[in-house]
Amino acid sequence: TGLGGQNGDIYVYDSITWNANTTLTLTAVRDIDINQSITAFGQNAGLILNPGSSGVVRMTAGQNDSTSAIVMNGSNSILNINGTLNVQPHDAHNVTATLTSLSLNGITVGGLTADTIGPGVGTLKLTGNLEISGTSNQSMSANVALQNSGVNASTIVFNNPMAPINVSGVISGKGNITVSSGSQVTLSNLNSYSGKTRISGGTLELGVSGSLGSGDVVMSTDMINYPRLKTNSDITFSNNFVLNADSTFLIGEYTTATISGLISGVGGLNYNSSVNFNGHDNAIPSLVLTNQNTYTGATVIYPYVALKLEGNGSISNSEYIYNAGAFHISGITGSETSIKNLYGNGAYLGDKNLIFTEAGNNTTFNGTG
Repeated sequence: TGLGGQNGDIYVYDSITWNANTTLTLTAVRDIDINQSITAFGQNAGLILNPGSSGVVRMTAGQNDSTSAIVMNGSNSILNINGTLNVQPHDAHNVTATLTSLSLNGITVGGLTADTIGPGVGTLKLTGNLEISGTSNQSMSANVALQNSGVNASTIVFNNPMAPINVSGVISGKGNITVSSGSQVTLSNLNSYSGKTRISGGTLELGVSGSLGSGDVVMSTDMINYPRLKTNSDITFSNNFVLNADSTFLIGEYTTATISGLISGVGGLNYNSSVNFNGHDNAIPSLVLTNQNTYTGATVIYPYVALKLEGNGSISNSEYIYNAGAFHISGITGSETSIKNLYGNGAYLGDKNLIFTEAGNNTTFNGTG
């Protein structure tokens, strides 16, 4: 079988193969060391690796050649690694697979490379779901191509409320990503996935070169944690945003973030700085809205930040604006815009008119040019 044990470990020293419609489960008291290929032929094959509570799955096969530690090329294959994964850095491939489901529970993905049949060396083609969970700091350097869209969309779920998750690999394809309750995820590469970005009570941060995919951004709460999106670099979001709960946008000093997509939903928009303000006027972060947004929750502008309406920008359906920072309408295309009500600081009008639709009798404030 190629299996040997010592002190509760499982060692794979010889190649292992099995056929379709069969699941191979390896359960160790401590570590699982994969030094040769584990290969599944045919459809509906599964591999489940269960190291001990203090053990790891260690992949060293292919360290000096092109051998893959795990090969699963049949359709509807499932790979579950229920513990810490320790991948030895090398130029060869670790996993060659076309998977329905890849579950990485409680892992650190560091240096993991993956290849699949077809173009895209170094990309794991995922036709099902990938969940990254656990309690320690984690990183994902593998490129992942999300194959399915729609009802059965391929989805990466980031679920670690205990420690940050850093993603340096490129996420591409048709599927979604989800940042679950309390999780803190940083995307540091230019991603091109076209599915939804769901921030469900977690925090999603964009690194200096990080980007979202092109699909809608859906922001929701778990009734304890509220969704947050953070950036410290100039960026333009063409995505549409759906605010299902009060959602916070955190923008760094000297930074302008522009949302040209539509912001809708029943939630509110909270806008704050991502770092402590240093006192310089030119360091004030700016959030620029250029679409005729329809969200109905309140708009809260924190101190030392500026919310600007430009072009066709409008937030006329927002329940009210509470302004402790700066609110600008001087850059809108038309001569006027409307809001329901404004509390706190006033607004920078320029030569534009600001109409209050719920401040008594539809009051209009005229700009002075």
